[in-house]
Parts: sequence; structure tokens; C-alpha cells
Amino acid sequence: MVSAGVCLLAACGKSGSGQSATTKTIGNSVPLSDPATTPLVPIAPAACSAITPARIKKMLGTAAVPAEIDQGPGYKSCTWTGTQPAAGGSASKVYFGLIRIGNGQTGFGTTIVDLTPTVVRGVGDTATYSSGRTSKGFEDRLLVAKKGTVSMSINVVYGSTSKPSASVKAAMLAAAKAAFVKVHA
Repeated sequence: MVSAGVCLLAACGKSGSGQSATTKTIGNSVPLSDPATTPLVPIAPAACSAITPARIKKMLGTAAVPAEIDQGPGYKSCTWTGTQPAAGGSASKVYFGLIRIGNGQTGFGTTIVDLTPTVVRGVGDTATYSSGRTSKGFEDRLLVAKKGTVSMSINVVYGSTSKPSASVKAAMLAAAKAAFVKVHA
């Protein structure tokens, strides 16, 4: 399915039991291991409640509707879809994911094709940020951070008629810091 220039693809692998497993990507950020090995240590709260509507509005420039899609207690995600442009085209979206690291899970990948990640400080134990226009013509922003045993991905994809504000990176960093506080509470 193509939406706002993002392909939600299935990645296949083999679990430790030899059975085939499938997982969906979170925006453009791909989990780096087989979800069949995800530990049963739950992540709380729900992904959609980890980032406030006000922070989502700062990232997108508009209000957005959330949709929680959890693939298990150690792998949660939420997608916020902004207002559809009146002139047509695709809506902007925020893709947010949380993965419990350990027992085969290493967290989210830090790269998007066409964009180069740079290290950012002050968010979790490690974090990278990527920004720019992809080969599909969409403005894309990706923040991947790890803190303790949690990997987080915030991916903002701007629709065909939307442009990111100058403060989107700051909004993403603030959202990640606040989300880590809720997850580690």
C-alpha cells in the first residue's frame, strides 16, 4: 500500500523455531529482527498515548487522527494521519513505533534510502536523525533512538502539498524525550 510516499511492506524471516514470520515496517523504519523472538515484557503505555496531540500538531502543522497498531506486548505502533489536502494529493503522517530490545530484537534501523542519518545528543542513550527529500519526492524526517531496553522510531512524512516547518526536528526530539519518560515510568 502506498500512502504519502511510504510503502508499508512485509519483511519475512525465520524464527528460532524454523517457522516463517512476518512484520510490517513503521513508516520507513524497519525492525531489525524476527518478531517471533520478541520478549513478553510489555511496553506501556499504548503508543498513541505516548505522544500528545499538541506535539503531533507541531510536527505536522495540522491536527491528526491516530490509529494504534500493536503487534504484541513488546512491539507497539501508532500512525497519525493529517488532514487530506483540499487540492488533492496525499496527507502527511507521523509513524511512531516502540520495540522492546532483547531476546533477538535489536530495535529499529536508522536509515532511509536517499537520506543520511546524523547522530543527535540528549535523547536516550543513542539517537540518529535523518531529513530530506526522498527519490519519490516526499519530504521525510526520521528520528530513531534507544534508551535502556526500548527502541523508538518517529517518522514524519509530508504529503505532496505539505512542507515541514523549521521547528520539526525540535518537535520530534521533544516528543521522543517525553515518550521515553512515559515508557520508562
